[in-house]
Amino acid sequence: MNYRFGGIQTDPTLAPVKAAPGYNWSGAYVGVQGGYGFGHAEWPDLFNPANPQTGKYDANGWLAGGTVGVNAQAGTLVFGVEGEWMWTGIKGSQTTVLNFGAATQTFDFETKINWLAIAAARAGFVTADRLMVYGKAGVALADERHTLTDTRIAPNLGAVFNLEAKALHTGVVAGAGVEYALGGNWSAKFEYDYIKMLAQNLTATGVRNINAPPIVGSGASSTQFDKMPQDLHLIKFGVNYHFNPTPVAVSARY
Repeated sequence: MNYRFGGIQTDPTLAPVKAAPGYNWSGAYVGVQGGYGFGHAEWPDLFNPANPQTGKYDANGWLAGGTVGVNAQAGTLVFGVEGEWMWTGIKGSQTTVLNFGAATQTFDFETKINWLAIAAARAGFVTADRLMVYGKAGVALADERHTLTDTRIAPNLGAVFNLEAKALHTGVVAGAGVEYALGGNWSAKFEYDYIKMLAQNLTATGVRNINAPPIVGSGASSTQFDKMPQDLHLIKFGVNYHFNPTPVAVSARY
């Protein structure tokens, strides 16, 4: 076994192997995407030891929106930042009835996410000429509406509280995906994201209706709910258009 300083010289009579083309992911891009989201919502203040599932329910639905981002590629590594905005139909509800002898209390819960925004950093690597595998991490912002109807019925008593809370719920995001260059400046992606919403205090306002003679009538009502958590799982498919004027780069492979 010998070690040769300066490397082994190529025989000048042999033509060098032609470099194989590979996709260059550097540059800005925009895209559209759609998919499905599902998760879990809770109202911890309404926990009942006799019924521990009170105020805990699933939420799910469609999502669709747009994407904008920019990549920088160094060898087989790709780094970038990305922003997303999506309309959603993600919602969930629950009805729980509690019995107290001759009295009953009914809770009707509902949660709906109107839109969802994500800002994240991405890092990935090119596993083939046109395939990139990546991971991402960032922050999320959700526009949510929570409603609660509390109906209480007992002998000589009837009361209904209709409450609603609107909030911008913040959270953290982690995800992974694959993106494939279709040709020209187009690519397609498949991605999974997990969002953990931070526990948030909410103030719900509304109207109460009471029928408990001699107290009969309506009035304003307000209730503070503490540290409402939520989590989401997103499965997304999308198509991106890359503005890179030279989408095909040359990467030598021998």
